[in-house]
Amino acid sequence: MSKRFGYGNLAVAQPQAKPRQHAKRTVAVRTRTRLSMGEKLAYLGALLAVLATLVFLLDRQSQIVENNYQIQALQKQIAQTREENVALQLKIAELSSPQRVYAIAKKYGLVANDGAVRWLDRP
Repeated sequence: MSKRFGYGNLAVAQPQAKPRQHAKRTVAVRTRTRLSMGEKLAYLGALLAVLATLVFLLDRQSQIVENNYQIQALQKQIAQTREENVALQLKIAELSSPQRVYAIAKKYGLVANDGAVRWLDRP
């Protein structure tokens, strides 16, 4: 037998159901304010200015990188040219030595006239 139901016996105290209290809900009403045409144009202008600045900065950065590559290539070329110049100066010194000139002259049967030969030093 259930304690809740007493089969209609009024002598038994029936548990009283507590009345339910409904919670009051407060709803915040948000009104959406629309932007005026001037504000929209101002935001659009600011956005375009930021984008234009970013494009400008990226273009400058790419030019700087390209110039750095060109500088490095030119520096390599200068170093190679200097090495070639050193090698050519050594070859000039080797080929223009007086001993070599005398050896070639003897090979072809030339005779040196010591009175007419003058050696000039390069400045």
